[in-house]
Amino acid sequence: MVANRILRPFAVLLAVGLLAALLIPLATRPSHADQQTISIAPGEQLTVTCTTNLSGTVQGTQSDIACAAPAPTQTPADGPTITQIKGVQEGGSLSGTVNIEAIVGGQNIATVVFKLESAGQTPVLHTEKTAPYFFLGDNKGVPNGWDTTKAANGADTLTVTATNAAGQSAVAVVHFLVANNAQPTAQPTMQPTTQPTATPAATATPSAGGNETPAAGQLCPAWVHDRYTTTGPDGKQYPTWHPPVDPEFGCFFGHEHGDDPRTSVLFNEVGMPPFGYVNAIEGQRKEDHFGNKVFVVNDDTRGGSLLVKLHQGTHSADAFVNNLHELQYHYRHRDGRRLDIMILAAFGKSGEISTGCGANGGQIVQTGAPTNNLGAGVRSIPAPECYALPNIPYEDWLSGNHITMPDGRELAYFDPHFAVFNPSRYFDPGLANNFGRSVDRCRQLTGTISGECQSLKDNPSVTWDSPASPFKGEKREMYENQNIITNAGGANIWYCDPYGHNASAQPFPGSVPQYISASQYIQQVPSLVFGANINHNAPGVHSPN
Repeated sequence: MVANRILRPFAVLLAVGLLAALLIPLATRPSHADQQTISIAPGEQLTVTCTTNLSGTVQGTQSDIACAAPAPTQTPADGPTITQIKGVQEGGSLSGTVNIEAIVGGQNIATVVFKLESAGQTPVLHTEKTAPYFFLGDNKGVPNGWDTTKAANGADTLTVTATNAAGQSAVAVVHFLVANNAQPTAQPTMQPTTQPTATPAATATPSAGGNETPAAGQLCPAWVHDRYTTTGPDGKQYPTWHPPVDPEFGCFFGHEHGDDPRTSVLFNEVGMPPFGYVNAIEGQRKEDHFGNKVFVVNDDTRGGSLLVKLHQGTHSADAFVNNLHELQYHYRHRDGRRLDIMILAAFGKSGEISTGCGANGGQIVQTGAPTNNLGAGVRSIPAPECYALPNIPYEDWLSGNHITMPDGRELAYFDPHFAVFNPSRYFDPGLANNFGRSVDRCRQLTGTISGECQSLKDNPSVTWDSPASPFKGEKREMYENQNIITNAGGANIWYCDPYGHNASAQPFPGSVPQYISASQYIQQVPSLVFGANINHNAPGVHSPN
């Protein structure tokens, strides 16, 4: 009896072990057509599991059990594509009656929805279900057309969404101006290129105010420079980016504006930056032309792209007191987040700066009576000691921009900061107006000094505004920090005062239109830096720049 009690469990364990040895290879075989024969002792049971369905028969002492093969995987069809929106160009102007058509690719297109958003107007929605896909429809292929004379002049946004029967969608967006009863200004239409050739908006003829003939290698006449304009959201003309050397005449302008906006992947949506647009809306703060600088980031390594314009002058005493500087900030992320913000951004407090050799470790100095109570961030202006090694005269401007509603609710927050490695001036309370020139400070130094300062000591005739000076503000960098959006379910188009406050879904006198995607993103991310390896020096560039 004792032997039987020992042998019976042993026999069961042996049977289970053999069964496992047979089933495990079976379960891991790649072919569902493989077969295995398993024998079990009388009185024992066998459990078989299958991830699909079991079927089989029992005949006497034998049972055939089969596990059904999985259904073949269906490869989803490619989603729809929108290859073109005919009849309107990004950044262009429309007048009269126009025909706008979406060119859509893909199978089983269910709907093509047009959404027209105009300042101060209820969005216009139109849905097409069969090709051709015209905004406002067609009659047997003949477009009904859109009579823009019945629309208000100003900035419009047209969003086209194509959706197929499987629910897959494609979206295309175009921004343009309705400009009736006025001569629309030609807009740049070139695609971004590695080495773009700039084309001014007007023809290459002298203006009524001057007849100077441009000469290659010389300073351009003012009329050549004044041809570079673009249309702002208000339909007015504003100066814009231009290359440091005019490609048509070969003359130079003496200053540079940074990266070419047309090399941005956002250019077809954003267009050329209107320098001074927000200043004009605000009506008080005026900034010179030289300080407008453009930054292009086509891939920030975490799914984002930026096209940014900041006014950052580092040649005058303006920034010693004034904290408000025009910032045009365009951000896109592949997850759909989008910001198109134009404001007078506050870099530190009015009448106050930090002196030091960068943003950290400086000393707060009162420089004048404050003119506003806006004060996020800081303006760090180099002090005299920054020119002596191992320091460098690193000027750093930090912002913290809150787009808020009248009740204080925040719609968006972004906080880039901008730095210049070689400003042409510094802050010194021991000098008249606290103002010193970098070239003069270098020549005061003794001992081991930087290569830039040594070149100035070796060439005492080089002045602060000479192209030979190493201090002309053309070496810069930009830090991308947070891009926070708290606008889930909200409007896309908002109207703010020039400082980003009092946001409303309806325009009001003195308001600036902004675009904030109806999304939610509050995750904190590390800082990224761009531009430090780019030198924007060019023939004729000198301070003021």
